[in-house]
Amino acid sequence: MDICPVCNLKPVLKPHKVCFHCYEKIERSYNSPREIFEKSQEKQRLEWLEKGEILSQETIERNINFAMKDEAETWGRIVGDGLSAVFIMIEAIDEQEPSIIFHCRRIAFMHDLIHQLNPSLFFPATDEEIDNFMQAASDFWNGQISESERQKAKIEFSTILEDKKPSDWTAVSVLHWMINLQGHFDWMWFQWFECIYDAIVGELSDEIWIELFQKHFKDEIMQWACS
Repeated sequence: MDICPVCNLKPVLKPHKVCFHCYEKIERSYNSPREIFEKSQEKQRLEWLEKGEILSQETIERNINFAMKDEAETWGRIVGDGLSAVFIMIEAIDEQEPSIIFHCRRIAFMHDLIHQLNPSLFFPATDEEIDNFMQAASDFWNGQISESERQKAKIEFSTILEDKKPSDWTAVSVLHWMINLQGHFDWMWFQWFECIYDAIVGELSDEIWIELFQKHFKDEIMQWACS
């Protein structure tokens, strides 16, 4: 019997990769009751009213139906042929407040992640050059090198391996993210692991993702499962 890798307590509910409890818990966040959408539309109606504009009941109903349909379709795409444990772990960890201390743990995770990826993704950078760059990133976030030293490491590594299209995320992008400041990321700072996963989707097996998440964020995942 396969045990759910998220909570490590209950049997997996086929065809999903997680148990019924974890499935149901995440499903609730993607299948909001109609009342939620009604409250949102009522707030919008009042905002329009303050500006002297009328939001008709017909428009309100159309907006509610559209939002509910869109959420249901999103959930359908997420589930696909079976809900992934990796997806739930990403949701659970990205819920955490991204303090500097927590970000240092994210950097440690990325260090291990990069080592799991095919080295050809980082050509022509050598393993030693990549390791030196990741060490500089780790040292900076842990307060062991200065901002000027961070900038120097970033510039030097960019001459070896440039992130040519920052808008098109790749494994190279993920590597460069390790040393960038919070201001570089905007909303990405709060959806960190979702962005990493999207950048290298298909490069690693679910088993490796799960192993890394359990190594670095076991408590956070368990807290999510048991809350």
